[in-house]
Amino acid sequence: MVSLKMLWINQASKLLQDASMVPAFMRMCGARFGRGVSIAAEVMLPDTLVVGNGCFIATRNILTSATVDQGQFRVPCVTHLGDNCFVGNDNCLPAGLPEGSFCGLNTSLPKRPDQKNLGYFGTPAMTFKRPSSLSKDGSPEEDSTAALWWFHFSTNVIDIFILRGLQAMVVASSLVMSRCLFPSTTNTSVLAVLFMVTLIYLLMKVASWLAFSVVLGRLLYNEAIPTSSTYHSTTVTRWFTSIMLQKFIFTSPFRTAGTHWHAHHFRLRGAKIGQRFFCVHDNALVDAPFISIGNDVIVDYDADIRGHSFEDRRLKFSPVTIGNRARIMAAAKVAMSDVGEGAVLRPASVSCIPCAEYIVHATTDPCSCLFFGRIATDTLEPVQSRNVLPVL
Repeated sequence: MVSLKMLWINQASKLLQDASMVPAFMRMCGARFGRGVSIAAEVMLPDTLVVGNGCFIATRNILTSATVDQGQFRVPCVTHLGDNCFVGNDNCLPAGLPEGSFCGLNTSLPKRPDQKNLGYFGTPAMTFKRPSSLSKDGSPEEDSTAALWWFHFSTNVIDIFILRGLQAMVVASSLVMSRCLFPSTTNTSVLAVLFMVTLIYLLMKVASWLAFSVVLGRLLYNEAIPTSSTYHSTTVTRWFTSIMLQKFIFTSPFRTAGTHWHAHHFRLRGAKIGQRFFCVHDNALVDAPFISIGNDVIVDYDADIRGHSFEDRRLKFSPVTIGNRARIMAAAKVAMSDVGEGAVLRPASVSCIPCAEYIVHATTDPCSCLFFGRIATDTLEPVQSRNVLPVL
């Protein structure tokens, strides 16, 4: 029953994504949340989750100690996050965090640390002093009542119901159009009518993708938006809506990953990509308008490149540049940092702001370098020479 509840909760959180109603929903499911909590799609068991006031928790974190070992399901401890914690993406926190903690990207903390107001990044976690998340006068930034109202309406109504209503209307329009054009069939025209009806559905799928995902998505989120905005600003709601349009509602009807067409797909989202780009991940470029990629770059399975952060409850964008002949291997992450020419980020490694300067300047040597770990460091091994990627 516990595993079934976890499955239902995880599916519901994926449906709600970044909606501001998520904390209220999780309270109804048994979690204990403080005031001012922001949380997205997570892996969690609500009955064993305690979150303090003012916490920000991004997507795809594991917030439960539930384990299955040798046929036994166990929950060793409660997951407790103290007040004002920041949790990034893809972290594993079975026991939680103390008050004022920062947890970055791909970080694992098997035990709950004792000291407050520290930052943790990587596996094993690197510890550092967390910068202040308060404004100059010592208090959190506040948004206007109108901004708060629009944030709740946009994330709870537009992103969850209206956008999915538009998706249903596209399917209904395809049905109505096919019935109007072909009200009846004969035995000799069944195959021709079937072909035409299938073509109508396909054309409507492509047209809706171009209209809502490409055109509207680019209008909402592009390189001209502010690079630093408060959490309840219209910049954040526009970004949330564009993500829903492009990645969840009006997804591409074409499976371009692993082909030379994939570069064109990312260019439609605003990315600047050179020649002979190869990528096998559908959504490798999280913040396409802020990403520039050189020639002969490879991005492997589950690797991604992102240029945003929500630290201090502000959405911050930073340009990311990937040099020529760089390789981002399986499950590696590039987070708000540049990758130098010819650099290789090995599987499951993470490059981030603290090591960005090192990665850029360490790879200026023609032989290039290998980087491995979370956070990635130079392995002091030269990259083996390889031929330029063939034209696909």
